[in-house]
Amino acid sequence: MKEEALAIREEVQPTNVLQAVMQLARDPNARMDVIERMVALQERQEARQAQTAFFAALTALQADIPLIHKGGKNSFTGSTYARREDIKETLRPLLAKHGFAFSFNEESREADMTRFSGTLSHKGGHFEVKYKTLATDHAAKNRDGKPTRTGIQDDGSTTSYACRYLMKMHLDIAETDEDTDGNSAEKITDDQAKDLAIAVQDAGMDKGRFFVFMRVGGFDEILAADFKKALNAVETKRRENAAKGGR
Repeated sequence: MKEEALAIREEVQPTNVLQAVMQLARDPNARMDVIERMVALQERQEARQAQTAFFAALTALQADIPLIHKGGKNSFTGSTYARREDIKETLRPLLAKHGFAFSFNEESREADMTRFSGTLSHKGGHFEVKYKTLATDHAAKNRDGKPTRTGIQDDGSTTSYACRYLMKMHLDIAETDEDTDGNSAEKITDDQAKDLAIAVQDAGMDKGRFFVFMRVGGFDEILAADFKKALNAVETKRRENAAKGGR
C-alpha cells in the first residue's frame, strides 16, 4: 500500500491534480481505481477552493452592506421595520458585485407551521443553506369574526417574512434604529412564552405582526429583557379593543 501511495505521488508531480489525472487517463496501463481516487482528490481540492472563495467574498460583501432603512410600519403599534423589498433593494447591486445570489424554498408544512430554506450561492460554486420554521401569519379578524384577508394572502405574508428573516440570518444584516444597548441574550421561560401566546390571542392581536414588532420568529425567541415590552404591546391592544367596544 505504501509503495502504491508513493507511485501515485510520483505521478502527481505535474503542476496540479487535474493534469495528473489527464496523464493517467492517457496511460493504457493505469489502474482505474487510482484514476478514481485522483478524480476524487481533484473534486475535494476544487470544493475547498470554492469554499475559500465563498468566505472571502462574503467578508467583502458584509463590509459593503449598510444599515437597512426601515420602510415598513406596524399598523397597530406604530413601530417600523425593514421590509423584504427594502433589504432586496439594498442588497441587489452588492450581491451582483460580489458574485452571490439568493434562492428560497418551502421545505415542509405541518398543521400551522411551515419550514423554509434560504440558499446563498456564490459564483465559485460553493453555497450555504439556512432554515427557519414559522407559524402562518394569520390576519386579524374584524368585528364579525371574519379574517381581514384571504388564506393565500396569509401564506404570502408568511413567505415574505421568512425570506426577509433568512436573508438577515445569512448576512447578519442590521436595521436602522435596531437595539444596540447590549441587552442579555437570555430568552423568556417556556411558561412566559405560553402565557404570552395566550395573552396575544385573547387580545385579538395579529401574531405575525406581533413577531415583526418584537423582531423574532416565535414566542420562545423573545429576550427576557424584552418581556415587559411584549406585555405592554398586548396591554395597549387590549385598551384599544376596550375603547372600540371589543373584547
